[in-house]
Amino acid sequence: MPNLSNHQEAITQYANITKIQLLTSNVYKVILESNVDYFTTYKAGQYLKILDDDDNEYCFSIACSPVLSQKTIELHILQIENSQSSKIVFEQLHNRRIRISLPYGDCYIDKKLDCPIIFIAAGTGFAQIKCLIDYCIAKGHKANKWLYWGVETAEQLYMEIPKNWITNKVKYIPVVNNPQQDWNGRQGLVMDAITADFYKHNITANTRVYISGSFNMVKNTSDKLKANLANITHIYSDMIKI
Repeated sequence: MPNLSNHQEAITQYANITKIQLLTSNVYKVILESNVDYFTTYKAGQYLKILDDDDNEYCFSIACSPVLSQKTIELHILQIENSQSSKIVFEQLHNRRIRISLPYGDCYIDKKLDCPIIFIAAGTGFAQIKCLIDYCIAKGHKANKWLYWGVETAEQLYMEIPKNWITNKVKYIPVVNNPQQDWNGRQGLVMDAITADFYKHNITANTRVYISGSFNMVKNTSDKLKANLANITHIYSDMIKI
């Protein structure tokens, strides 16, 4: 479980925008480069805040696993039509130099684990999960890992799964709630897919679950798992305190 008493004080610093890549119709991969030698340290699963000129804060999960002397950071940012907050964020990004503050969040992994892990993402919640999975693989995690990525349409599955995830015991299950005719995978809500898959599965008591998505998605998924899967007790998310 995260050590909640070991909080690192957030640091504010400037970053240069070195890449803004459109991944799908409204999701961008953004690469930040430290304006000094390197970014302040963070734990896998934590997030940063982009600050505007009025010190308003906009939170985004860090999508890349932490390394020593971190020089770049990857974000996945959804552009929301008719959203003033989204408009401000993209104005900041196109300035090519932004002010950020990090790290934040208690839903992280900061040491090697040896237990099975179920990762659950909705939409761009995939960014946090990507960071967590990359970190586990880098630390030599050998137990089974499942990734459930729930989206409304298949287009929102905006990134391919790295090949080394599959070779390192990551089972990937994309779930589309509103599929088109050419979708042959799982359909419906991601929480229903997980419940169906693990209802008769012999889940060990030390299995961990990490959930990343909107508040309602995280709460509803957590409630459903706890109600239907007796051994699921270790659930982590920054959206709600579980």
